[in-house]
Order: sequence, then structure tokens, then C-alpha cells
Amino acid sequence: MLMRILIIGAAVCLLAAFLGRRRLALWMLAGLGVVAAGLWTYEYVYVGSQAALFEPADVRLSEVEINASGYRPNLFELTGRVRNASKTTTLDGLQLQLSLRDCDAHDNCRELPGREQYVAFKLAPESEARFREKIYLDQKNLPQGELRLEYEVTDLRGHRPIWR
Repeated sequence: MLMRILIIGAAVCLLAAFLGRRRLALWMLAGLGVVAAGLWTYEYVYVGSQAALFEPADVRLSEVEINASGYRPNLFELTGRVRNASKTTTLDGLQLQLSLRDCDAHDNCRELPGREQYVAFKLAPESEARFREKIYLDQKNLPQGELRLEYEVTDLRGHRPIWR
């Protein structure tokens, strides 16, 4: 949203400057800078405080696995079940740090490049649901054997209703 506002504001400033209204364009550019700084600060504080809405035991993941999609050789699906045990906070999504290993039949494994994956959903308080997220792997690092997954939740996003 911030980028759209900046792009539209910059386009309006350029139009004003092109039409000979340079002083107006400068004032609009200064105003745009103040609005952008305010929105960036709000977004930084808001996003930074979302993880504090949850207790560590409020969000549980289970049955998390990664499988080939069968559609493309580099397309995989990350699936699992998530439980939101919070009594007041809606879970909007979570950030996962994924560690992938390609293991052969003799249990010899090679590390694939790690990645972060954001899984977006809306999960009401005290409920659970399944999730499915598409993951594209680099063509150079496609698994030849069994793909094994280890994950860690690094960030949670959620919101509480304003009116209670």
C-alpha cells in the first residue's frame, strides 16, 4: 500500500511540475514525504507488535510435510495443520524458516538451500485448519531422493478486534 501511494503521489507531482506548477509540485512532494514517513512508521510499529499478541503456546503446527506437486518438477506443496489456541487473537499468517534435505535410499543426505516461507490465512481464535502453500525450488537444487523437512516458526501475524 505504501508503494502505491508513493507512486501515485510522485506521478501527480511530476504532472504538476510538467504543467508549470513547480512550487505546487515541491509542496506536494514535501507532503508526500511526510505521509510516507507516517505510514512507514505506523506499518513498522504495527507489524512489529503483532507477534506480541500471541503466547508461545497459542499457535501449534502439526502434520507439516512437503511433497512434489506432480505438475512441475520444481513445484512442491507445503501442507499441514495449524491450531490457534488464543482466546482473543485472530491468526493472519506465520513465517516459517525451512531446512530442506535431499536423502537417498542409504540415508545419505545433502542440504538444500534454506528458505523462508510466509503462509497466509485467517484463523479465528480457538480454531484449527489445514493449510497448503506452493513452493518453487531452484532447478539446480531439485531433490533426487526423499525430500525431508525441518521447520521453525519465526514470526506470527494476527489482530484483535477493535470493538469488543
